[in-house]
Amino acid sequence: MKKEFIFIVSFVLLFVGCTTTKSTTPTGFTSLQIIPKQCEAPWQQNEGNSNEERLENYLKTRSIELLTYSQKSTDMMACAACGCPGTILYSITIPEKDKAVLIKQGFTEVVKK
Repeated sequence: MKKEFIFIVSFVLLFVGCTTTKSTTPTGFTSLQIIPKQCEAPWQQNEGNSNEERLENYLKTRSIELLTYSQKSTDMMACAACGCPGTILYSITIPEKDKAVLIKQGFTEVVKK
C-alpha cells in the first residue's frame, strides 16, 4: 500500500512538474506595469476594497477594459512614507488602443520576448 501511494504521488508530481504554460498576450491587447511611489498610485482615490478593485474602477472611469491584473512584492527595502519608492509591481493587460493614456500616468509597456 505504501509503495503504491509513493508511486502515485511520484507519477502525479512528474507530470505536474513537467507541464509548462506559455504566457501570451492576446492579439489587440498589451501588457503594462508600474511600481508607483508610496501614496501615489493613480487609482489610490478610487472606490474599492482592494488595489485590484480600485484599479479596475480607475480604468472603468476612463472606459478601459481590464483583461488581467496581478501584483507582486518587489522585495525592495523602502520607507513607508508618502513619496518613497514603491514596493509593489502592478501588471495589467488592457486593449492596445488604450495604452497611451496609461503610459502618460507612469505605466510602462512590458517588452515581449
